[in-house]
Amino acid sequence: MAPTRPFTPYSYATHIKNVCPQLQSVSTLVRKLRSPDKWFSRHKITFPIACTDGNTEPGPKPCQIFDELLPWNRLLWFVKVELKETRPGKLAVVSLPNAIFRDINRDEVRCAAVGLYWLLSQHHCVVSVEPPKLLLENYPELFWSALEQSTSVQALKLSNYAFDDESASLFFSAVSRSARLERIEWDHIRFLGDLSKQSCLTDWMTGVSSLKALKLTDIYGMSDARVFIEVLQTCPGLKELTVNAALVTDDTITLYRLLSGSASLTQLTIVGNNMKPACNIKFLFEGLVVNNVLQKLSFQHFCFELAESTLLSDMLSVNATLQELLFSSCYWELCTHPPAKNEARVQCEKAKDRWGPWWRVDPFVNAIKKSTSLQRLEFDEDLFIDEEMRRLLAAVKLNGSFKELCFRSLYRWPAIEFSHIVRDAGCTGKVAVDCCFSKSDQFMGAQVCTPELNSIRKHSFYDLCPERLQDLCVVLKSCDNVVALELTLKVGEVDEDCASFLANYLMSTTVLKEIDMNFHATSKAVALIIGGMSKNESLEKLSIRRWPEIDAPTICDWLERNTKLYYLLWLSFDPEVAAMLWMWPLDIQIRCRDLLKQLSLRLRCRYTLTYLCVEEVAEHEAEWQVVKNLLNRNASLVERAAHFVLGSSLKICTEAFELVSWHPLVLYRVQELAAVSASEAREKIRASLQRLKLEFWRLSGVVKEEFVCVEAKESEFQIDQLSFDAWQAVRKFLTVADVMDCTQSEA
Repeated sequence: MAPTRPFTPYSYATHIKNVCPQLQSVSTLVRKLRSPDKWFSRHKITFPIACTDGNTEPGPKPCQIFDELLPWNRLLWFVKVELKETRPGKLAVVSLPNAIFRDINRDEVRCAAVGLYWLLSQHHCVVSVEPPKLLLENYPELFWSALEQSTSVQALKLSNYAFDDESASLFFSAVSRSARLERIEWDHIRFLGDLSKQSCLTDWMTGVSSLKALKLTDIYGMSDARVFIEVLQTCPGLKELTVNAALVTDDTITLYRLLSGSASLTQLTIVGNNMKPACNIKFLFEGLVVNNVLQKLSFQHFCFELAESTLLSDMLSVNATLQELLFSSCYWELCTHPPAKNEARVQCEKAKDRWGPWWRVDPFVNAIKKSTSLQRLEFDEDLFIDEEMRRLLAAVKLNGSFKELCFRSLYRWPAIEFSHIVRDAGCTGKVAVDCCFSKSDQFMGAQVCTPELNSIRKHSFYDLCPERLQDLCVVLKSCDNVVALELTLKVGEVDEDCASFLANYLMSTTVLKEIDMNFHATSKAVALIIGGMSKNESLEKLSIRRWPEIDAPTICDWLERNTKLYYLLWLSFDPEVAAMLWMWPLDIQIRCRDLLKQLSLRLRCRYTLTYLCVEEVAEHEAEWQVVKNLLNRNASLVERAAHFVLGSSLKICTEAFELVSWHPLVLYRVQELAAVSASEAREKIRASLQRLKLEFWRLSGVVKEEFVCVEAKESEFQIDQLSFDAWQAVRKFLTVADVMDCTQSEA
């Protein structure tokens, strides 16, 4: 354990040198720690900095390190991680895989390692960590020792790393001794050599009550990874499990035992490899027949045949707890008539014998009709055509408890035609489409201003050229239900004539929230489109690719006054082209730097933007770090405000809500955290505004409960006799931030 006696440079240097022998000598470390202003001078970090946060819940004011996030993140940039607030008053060490710097500075890496060791081992406010690969490669003992000593880290995410004998031993030992780990994620992990210490990890997992979520995907070289699945049966608090199908490919009943015996597992995700058989699905469905706790089941990268759809249907007809069933990047071999006499043909014939002429869709129809618990079913794409889709929609309507049938992509159905069959089936409000891929002429040739289109979130057109884009903009101008667009031109260049139509549409629309524009355009066309966008007041997400110009002043003027746009992506090249470039062209570097410089100044008092993506250049490191700090600040305010809506009385949450209650992400975050509809989330926000109005003095910390004055000897008018209207008049001149904390006033 880290030394508990008061910090001295010598005691701390001796301690970390014992932990990590490859560090510099104790005398060298002492010399640097005695002059932290010189060692950390480039970053102006206070070291050592004590944690002023509570061990479980943040106090009225978050830890003092929140005031130094910018210099700390400048330091951690060199090991490609940053400190980011994930919930009110709590920090996570998150990965920055795209962080770019000129050269790896060994002294900067060493300095970051020493600083991160202090944070993990001493700060209760750090609750989640993604180990930086650069640190694991150079100072693994320092990181794993810090994790072992931490009393607050609840989540560990590790990806794309190969363990040798020594580092694996440190890893297993640190995780097994960690006191409060609730969530573990391992992805693309390779173990090399002897793994005798693996048993200490499984011993820890046996019966551990803190573990709530575990993800094991693409784990290579572990002596017996299936042992983890067996051990999970003894974890009383495990609620979420994501596992590779490869871990359950054998014919044992390991997964069956887990599902049939677990009393806590509510979410299960199984990741396949797009090959068949990915795992023995039969055991999975048999386990779910007797399972009475699982609520959400997801399949990723699976190849399903007709036999699996029948097993799935039979399971859903019996299971009484499963509420959500999702398929992501899955392939369905629901063939219409295999020509050869093979296994697929045999399965087709069996399915036809059982389900009749609608054998492709009726397994799902049967499942929706008979399930007493299923509320949501999600497919990657529209698998069914014509009467098949109508039968599926009829089942959705008949099941009163079923809430949503979702298709991530719609390819086979034109948007208008699909919307009409949803309306005719009486399923409006129970069907959702994430993105509909259409031919532009089909969209323009129909009556598009129809309420039924509300079920389609985004429209994408795969046959656009400048002429069609121009005509499309005319039609879109009359639509009041298209909220997201993806405009991609694979050939041709948008000129001034076409750009004027697009700019006019962007200027006039009041419903469009998201647009992705991916096409070449002339410089004058870009200026016209930006001019139109700058007058838009509804856009929340904007993505631009392949434009040659960045009009930084106009964009920054717009962002400075905008209260809606929280997401901005602007890339001058396609990702495929960018991957082949050794360095960005000089003109793009200059424009990007100009944009970042202006944003670093203009966003200081603006709280809308939370995400920005432009070409990253090593020379822009300083500007990027300032902008990222401002983006993280805005994201933290959103998170705190959402928690206020959900009932938090922390002053930092109250202050944030007062500042950004109007932010669109507050609404979306409340929806996500509370699992409510948009209308319900708006009502919660309205109620919170009223709560702040009525309880301002208590929430801001002026009083603990209410104003109560000691009764005066004479009939003097006292402050607690002021009327409500008078209090509100005083309130107009105050914000929550104006009220000092007790600690500040005492100081």
